[in-house]
Amino acid sequence: MKEAHELREGKSGGSNQISHKGYLAWRRDIDYEFHLHYWKKGNELIFTDVVHHNDFKITKI
Repeated sequence: MKEAHELREGKSGGSNQISHKGYLAWRRDIDYEFHLHYWKKGNELIFTDVVHHNDFKITKI
């Protein structure tokens, strides 16, 4: 898989990273069309969604 990217509140690169209960939202490319969205706090990862390329939603935990 390719690099991870912060999953942000808006489309702008200056938007804040989404956070919830001390976790930060991340997005990792599976391929061009699909992305894995997950929460990270320290070394803990919680995988939540596999979405299409332009879907920026993440399921809250």
